[in-house]
Amino acid sequence: MVSPPLSAARRSRGPSLKRLVFLWECLADVPNLEGHLGDPRTVLADRATALGCDGIALADTPCPRVRRAAESLAAVLPLEVRAWPAFCDASRVADLGRFSRYWQKVSRSALQPTPA
Repeated sequence: MVSPPLSAARRSRGPSLKRLVFLWECLADVPNLEGHLGDPRTVLADRATALGCDGIALADTPCPRVRRAAESLAAVLPLEVRAWPAFCDASRVADLGRFSRYWQKVSRSALQPTPA
């Protein structure tokens, strides 16, 4: 049985409830971590302001969703994008929309030791 393609409306709704529960359960295991629901652009700006931060630092990423959020944050608070050691060779990755497709392309290089 072939599933029909997801509509644009369904794709824009974000992760499923099952995925959100999985993420919250994983995050619950991290000590001293605060969890906040909502649009990351709003949540991060509000938390940074409440904590008296004068800006936000972000690791450079190829993820278009994170880059769009960063652009919105930069309009509210100073934003510094920092270089981060490459996790993998992503040169063959064209689609970051599905983790399974991304992982299929990068898993071999991602599991290699990285320089200190």
